[in-house]
Amino acid sequence: MAPPEDVGGIPGFYDFMEVYRDEKHSEHEEMKAWADGQGFKEYDPEWINELLKSIAYKKTEWDKIKHHRYKIIEDKYRKE
Repeated sequence: MAPPEDVGGIPGFYDFMEVYRDEKHSEHEEMKAWADGQGFKEYDPEWINELLKSIAYKKTEWDKIKHHRYKIIEDKYRKE
């Protein structure tokens, strides 16, 4: 989910994405092969949400989280 290694910082990432997404670009196939070799995967919110749903938290364990920035944004199970 992160930019490929040695992509050239933020400007390089924008250039990379332009070539990566443009199938008519002369360097597209080479860039796609390089990105695949790096394990690059485009951001996919549906895939990420499915991954997050697979994490099995028990509602009885939520109170054990001790972090000064922790805040329940929405908790449909706990009534306070």
